[in-house]
Amino acid sequence: ALQWRALQAAMAPLAAAVEALPVAALRTDPGALLTVARFLPNFLSVPGGPLAAAGLNRPFAATLDDAGVSDGFTRRWLDLLCFCLSGLPADGTVTAEMAMMFGEFYKPGAVMDYPIGGARAIVDALVAGLERHGGELRLRQRVAEINV
Repeated sequence: ALQWRALQAAMAPLAAAVEALPVAALRTDPGALLTVARFLPNFLSVPGGPLAAAGLNRPFAATLDDAGVSDGFTRRWLDLLCFCLSGLPADGTVTAEMAMMFGEFYKPGAVMDYPIGGARAIVDALVAGLERHGGELRLRQRVAEINV
């Protein structure tokens, strides 16, 4: 619980920075000055100001290390969340992406929307739509051609 609280405290200014400065504006080339400039007024009001964003472009695993998160279960849970967001574990996911998620996912009153029937319901609905329009889903079949 202590490690989780330490991580949440470390993520709070990063989440505020991401909210003030969209991830799409973050670049590593000289053009960053142009994309970041329009968000500076919002960004300067973030607790910690520009220093709060210093770690947004580094791997989330480094942020976990700095926050003192060593608990195996917590690290695996966060690796899973990273993978769900980016397709990569924490060492391949930028902190900015996780900061955005922390800002939304763990704020008071937040809810996680999930389809009734789970992910399977999405697959079933897609197959039903395919069949309704004359399509057919064949599993484990070779594809000779695709007609559009």
